[in-house]
Amino acid sequence: PRPTRRPPSTCAASAITAAETIMLPASVALCALAILLLPAGAASHRAASPSALGELSVVSHRPAASTWRRTQCGSPSGDADIPTRWASEVSADTTPLPAYPRPQMVRGRGGDRDKGDPSLWSNLNGLWEWEPAADAAPPFGRPLNGSILVPFPVESCLHEQLHDHINAEVVAGTIRSKQDAVDFLSWTYFYRRLLQNPAYYHCADATPEGTNGHLSLLVEATTADLACAGCVEVGEDGVSLAPSTLGRVASYYYLSYTTVALFHAELHDVDEGPTALSDLLRVLCDASEYDELPVRHNEEVVNEQLADKLPWPVERSRFDSPHVKANLLLQAHFARAPLPMSDYVTDLKSVLDQALRILQAMVDIAADAGWLHTALGAMSLTQMVSQGRFLDAPPLSDLPGMSAAAEEALAARGLTHLAQLVRLDAQALKRALGGTLGARQLSELSGLLATLPATELEAAPPPLAVEAGADCALSVSL
Repeated sequence: PRPTRRPPSTCAASAITAAETIMLPASVALCALAILLLPAGAASHRAASPSALGELSVVSHRPAASTWRRTQCGSPSGDADIPTRWASEVSADTTPLPAYPRPQMVRGRGGDRDKGDPSLWSNLNGLWEWEPAADAAPPFGRPLNGSILVPFPVESCLHEQLHDHINAEVVAGTIRSKQDAVDFLSWTYFYRRLLQNPAYYHCADATPEGTNGHLSLLVEATTADLACAGCVEVGEDGVSLAPSTLGRVASYYYLSYTTVALFHAELHDVDEGPTALSDLLRVLCDASEYDELPVRHNEEVVNEQLADKLPWPVERSRFDSPHVKANLLLQAHFARAPLPMSDYVTDLKSVLDQALRILQAMVDIAADAGWLHTALGAMSLTQMVSQGRFLDAPPLSDLPGMSAAAEEALAARGLTHLAQLVRLDAQALKRALGGTLGARQLSELSGLLATLPATELEAAPPPLAVEAGADCALSVSL
């Protein structure tokens, strides 16, 4: 999800901050605030129509000041509080950031922002009731047991993720030119804070002309980076913007623009044969989505020890890299190797959560470029991630109760493939296993094999030579 271009007019600075911080549409953020952070006393007012978002209004009364207290780092005791003169100015009787969040673009009736009336908007900052959710149903019709002073955080994080936001808006058609990008930013909380605190956003000139120039340079630099990455196309006029295939892939799979640029640069097809799966795994793990994978103190030593137990080599000078760690965790997942500590189990879950969508993007990029072997290799990696097996792992090792002794007994009778076992009856299977499995394990294995289909596939090539681009018929019997 990306922020919408025009947040609802009832959004206060707090709602827009939430939308930019967690990268949700502002309308969704406002819904979340309306449902999960009910304005003080609003439960009784809104119980009849909790979903009527357009009817949100500011509730004038507040809970007693004694129900609210300042905390630091989640410490209700206040022992961790570090007082400052700004903190001392915050109280339950004051509304933080009461000014209209976009003073140069006040909305008016009928959408005429040039003739706007600031009195038409509602400031949602102040005390809101809250409590931890007990179930999925919002607790309408009763007071909540806690209160929180909104907004926080004060500063915007949009500028840190601006490339991906601009790319998503270009793909959606919201932004069609650099001027549209400037207009888009001027409707965000980022622009409001840029005017109020320009130094935080690296703007040296605090005048209106300086901030506008800073915004223009920011858009120029962002669109230039996106164009170099192949995500957007800048028109011949130097102003118009259009999405590319890479940009659409990044937006569809919620990937960083640097990730799709990396894939396009490194996923070169090999005409003579398939690209090595170990190389594709390295490219996968070099994705920007794994930049924040934690490498804790002394884990580079653990990573080196783990690498010695896995089949595919990694760059041994980078054991402190999160990308090398992601590679090792995926190899351990394929090999079903034991992980050295519980932290690695948690990290593996994090890596697997990202892997499938990154691989799907890799398949799309390779297929669009016509790189057949690379696309097939990425599909094989997808299967390996889903099944937790190397592609060349023994085909019978995934069967229930199958041990090394059982595999050796079957191999001695020439039974090395699943299709061969499917055609055996229970007695023949028992004889083939030679007593390596117990009665319960044998029953479970026989039951599974009975549910699998026995298939045969035959294909006959065209009777005549085939010319490139010509129609031909291929006979396939299943």
